[in-house]
Amino acid sequence: MIVRSLDVGPIQGWTTQTEVRFWGRGHRHTLDGRPLRTFGVCQLRKANGQILNRVFKMRSHFDMTGIAQFDGLTSATTYDYRMGYVVAELEQAEMEAALQVAELQWQSPDWKPIRTAPAATSEIGFSFGSCRYLSRFEWGDERGDKTFREILDRTTTEPNDFFLMVGDQIYADDFNVLDPDTKLEEFWEKYRNAFSQPHLRELMSRTPTYMILDDHEITNDWDADRRLPENDPKNYNRRLFKRAMQAYESYQFIHSPGFRPEGRRGMSDIPSAYYFSYRVGNSDFFVLDTRTERSPGGGYMLAPEQEKSLLDWLDASVAAYRFIVTSVPFFPEPKKASDDKWGGYHAQRARILNHIVDNQIARVTFLSGDIHSSGCATLVREDVPSHNIHQVISSPFWWPASPGNDKYFRRGSLVHDSDTPFKVTSARYFTDRDNWVRVSTVEDGLKVVCRDRKGAQLASHTLRF
Repeated sequence: MIVRSLDVGPIQGWTTQTEVRFWGRGHRHTLDGRPLRTFGVCQLRKANGQILNRVFKMRSHFDMTGIAQFDGLTSATTYDYRMGYVVAELEQAEMEAALQVAELQWQSPDWKPIRTAPAATSEIGFSFGSCRYLSRFEWGDERGDKTFREILDRTTTEPNDFFLMVGDQIYADDFNVLDPDTKLEEFWEKYRNAFSQPHLRELMSRTPTYMILDDHEITNDWDADRRLPENDPKNYNRRLFKRAMQAYESYQFIHSPGFRPEGRRGMSDIPSAYYFSYRVGNSDFFVLDTRTERSPGGGYMLAPEQEKSLLDWLDASVAAYRFIVTSVPFFPEPKKASDDKWGGYHAQRARILNHIVDNQIARVTFLSGDIHSSGCATLVREDVPSHNIHQVISSPFWWPASPGNDKYFRRGSLVHDSDTPFKVTSARYFTDRDNWVRVSTVEDGLKVVCRDRKGAQLASHTLRF
């Protein structure tokens, strides 16, 4: 039985101490115009040589992508895996039975090493960033991919417990003016090209990778109000959103902790929520969806259910450190008021900040991208100046046009009234060049190192709580 090489992937997705999820895309094969049944095949090899097999359907409706999941593993342990696909007119049970007896001929026989999550008390280090433009004309793609080569190369000396991409993994709108993607196939093609770049592909294949969207996965400055009937009388935005999110699910969501393959009717329906949480070592992470629920008319960035989930998570977390991922920065305040940033939703932002301070939830840090500038900042509530809340921003991975602007944000108090007396006590600008950031937990603090796409260190700073 021939196991063909993946067209895109593999990606090592959600990884815990005992579980790991892999994602891949096969090729769309047809006969007389009819799509042929295609199955993904993944093997995991233990140190004792035992091989575990997983078979999963690659669905045409989701661009021939799918996931394999393994459980019952051991924490902080290295395993090897390989992944491919088989074209066979069989039912799933028949395919699983065939794998037990068939001699597999792998077109790509090499095994890749991966590692399960560390113990719950372990200090961790991870890399993150955002905003990776990929030209439809293929100009500059190799230069942009160097960022990911540097992240991968440094894992030999600086262990990378996971890789986090916090928005604009694709630019479906191409500078907002050049023939934006509107058809499902166009969104899919953009993902195929973006995730097939060699260094990014290698990085994601051997590092647990987490993603959340921002606006450019749909179109610039997207908000949910665009889909309201009065704003979308011809149903254009609703169709655009459905296609963009079908592609997003196919390539970003299904390998995340937010997707639960069991108990769903299938992936034909848009999930009820895109936010999720996970734990790595001594740190908890809550990844917000700050894009698909936001309502400028309603005055919220997060719908009520998501806000409640975040606050409940904050109350329940017993980790040493808590990270809240928000694709657009939580603070500092932009100089120019905008409902595309958190400053446009200051009442909801104040509720979250007040909850953190009032409940004495310690060691909270926000991670963001979006603005094509990188840096960090610290905020306090004026009546409790000893309770530090930090923000780290990393953007862009690669942007071929003009750089960002280090003067984008004000460095003083947030927009507030008497109920929200919060103040940014410090703000450090790193760069508006292409970059990425590594964060590591250290004793009572975080070490933050920013590097450019060629690996040169641009900044190093320790945030204390």
